[in-house]
Amino acid sequence: MTRRPRVALITGIAGGGAFVRIARWLMKGFDEIGVPFDVVYIEGPPGEKTYGSSREIHLGTEFARRSVRAFARYLEDARPAFTLVSPEFLAPYALLAGRMAKQPVIPWEASFLTFGLEDLPFRKRALPTLQRITYPWAPIVTAVSSDLLEHIKEHLGVRGRKVRYEVLPNPVDVDEVVGRAGDVAGVTPETSFCAIGRLTVHKGFDVLVEAADLLRRESSDPFRVSILGEGPRRQELETQIAQRGLRDVVHLPGHVDNPYPSVAAATAVVHPARREGFGLVVVEALALGVPVIATTCPGGPKEILDPTCSILVPPEDAGALADAMKRVASERLLRARLAEAGPSRARDYLPARVAQHIVALSES
Repeated sequence: MTRRPRVALITGIAGGGAFVRIARWLMKGFDEIGVPFDVVYIEGPPGEKTYGSSREIHLGTEFARRSVRAFARYLEDARPAFTLVSPEFLAPYALLAGRMAKQPVIPWEASFLTFGLEDLPFRKRALPTLQRITYPWAPIVTAVSSDLLEHIKEHLGVRGRKVRYEVLPNPVDVDEVVGRAGDVAGVTPETSFCAIGRLTVHKGFDVLVEAADLLRRESSDPFRVSILGEGPRRQELETQIAQRGLRDVVHLPGHVDNPYPSVAAATAVVHPARREGFGLVVVEALALGVPVIATTCPGGPKEILDPTCSILVPPEDAGALADAMKRVASERLLRARLAEAGPSRARDYLPARVAQHIVALSES
């Protein structure tokens, strides 16, 4: 390593998923503003690649708890001016490494960890305790939404400590999202609703299944609901769908590498979350000009969305969700208005803008 990065992000595996997209989009953003940036993955094979002013570094480790020394070596060698770590399962170990290397590390929180803790693997259920121990070591704690930041203060026991708290939203590369969606012009599918996310209690997909049942009873018009993703609540959802006789209506295709064509072709994206740190899929839907129906749950969606580009309903309210789905399906002018407003709002989260925000945090 021959040059000192201005900013670094320590993150998880490089195989796929939201955090990899975020890391890749940040690389683009920092390259656009000409600021040296490292994204550091715990998995290997060990080595690095350079992309413009950014580097992608693989430490060659496998588990977070076994990565502390590798993190510390990276920090001692590269000595970034500002180091973020996300997701939260890595943060305690990166903070420990920062303490060893005498380099500050800043957690970048993405989810309401203590809500739905039972959906985490057993080895990760000690994370809130580890966070309470290590987070006071950080000069700044950041989170992707203001509600999540308040949650951290209240539930992770760091309120009142000499720690600064800042909101730092996720980036979304609008151009990549639109490009990967492809051309769906002229596609006229039946009314279809698309939801995306891990099948966990946070996402509220059981409420969406209930809303689909209500909508079917209230309307004779055909429709379908696709919930893309995998997770620990799959069996419960499959049982609920079967018991309500919805197998021809609600589908669980599993994980999809490229969900954007499904989003672009949907009548609306539905996000029925109980808690949501940010809501990446919400911004991606806006970028594609697809109407969004979401809840006013604690977290990012209600901060991202407003009535110009979405319909917001209370969480846990299947009736309100079904009514919103019916409105979007039946009111052409409403769909057109919501679709038109979306792309402009999505551009508030362009990678270069988020990169500039991070630079401003590093200088303040």
